[in-house]
Amino acid sequence: MRHGRPLGFRTFNPRKALIRTPCKIVLAALATLCALVMVSLLFNRQISAQRDVDQEMEYRLYPNIKQNDSEQFPSRLQNKLVFFTYSDRVTTGLCLSMLSAASNGFLLHVLGINDTYVGDVHEPKLKKLYGMKSFLSDRRALERYGLGDETVLVFADASDVLYLGSRDEALHTLQQLLGPLERGIILISGERNCWPFVHYDKELTAGGREKCEEFPHRNSSFRFLNAGAYAGAIKPMRAFLKTLHAGIPSNVSDDQLVFQELYSKQVREGRHELFELVIDHASKMFQTGHLTSLEGAGTFDEPVPMNAYFNAGIGRVVNSESETRPFLVHFNGGKSAFVPLAKKFGLLQSNVTQLLQPDLMSTYRSRHVWFKEKCESDKFMKN
Repeated sequence: MRHGRPLGFRTFNPRKALIRTPCKIVLAALATLCALVMVSLLFNRQISAQRDVDQEMEYRLYPNIKQNDSEQFPSRLQNKLVFFTYSDRVTTGLCLSMLSAASNGFLLHVLGINDTYVGDVHEPKLKKLYGMKSFLSDRRALERYGLGDETVLVFADASDVLYLGSRDEALHTLQQLLGPLERGIILISGERNCWPFVHYDKELTAGGREKCEEFPHRNSSFRFLNAGAYAGAIKPMRAFLKTLHAGIPSNVSDDQLVFQELYSKQVREGRHELFELVIDHASKMFQTGHLTSLEGAGTFDEPVPMNAYFNAGIGRVVNSESETRPFLVHFNGGKSAFVPLAKKFGLLQSNVTQLLQPDLMSTYRSRHVWFKEKCESDKFMKN
């Protein structure tokens, strides 16, 4: 007994009870929170471990394929990379190019249908050259698009190109390949064929083989210039296209011939004072399909050494010769694999436009009155 009460007996104290109850609630809440944090940490650790396993597996399969990192780009390049194409008509290929860009989170600007910029040009292959030259010389047009002289522009053909990488990936690759913008580098796609001088080892023009021998080897079979894709800052690109335009003979209808002649002049005489042409021999940015596995509908996904093909395991086209993953693919030769590869990326499934970023789809529809009818119709999806 203590003070007349049995040992172990406690008098109920309402004030203490009121204090203890919130404390118990707080402790229970803290315990629950700690448990949730532990579960979250374990889950994230499992996800991280699985990601490491996936990356390790990819490295084992493709040990030298270049990986993208999270490097921050200079502020002058932030929001200053744009993607353009030129076409005077709407095709299945144009729709697929636009959708492939949107599937990677960026907008493909299309010139030539709503606003031609070319004047009276009848040669189909020269229209894109005239069109881009006129566009880059139109200061008001550049202002409407928010473009300046230091904006980096990527141009590619309209009817047979698929974009495979993100905008950040393109920024990273171009920062490496273009270097300081003051150098005025124009990066141009490379290919295995020396068109239009030689084709399948057959000389098409007098002295064609000698012309082809002017191209440096660079330890690459993709040593020849291809006019279907190029990139650079707008200021040197404007000078480049003006120089091309000024050098077009009256009897020439092939844009690639004009490009080749200018590159040959650079090899012989040195760079232009305002720009320098550099071929993407390693296919880090641009991949051409001609004379590779990408030409055939039945071969485009077959792993072949020293070649370019679609690797289903990583969902990308790879160049096993240079061990790179190109940002885009241009089907400049046979195009039978173009639509099958687009299907691999889900670009022809019925609800694809509902899965892509709404703001990009809205921009396409508002800028191009033909987009919904031509690029979202059931007929298009049945290609």
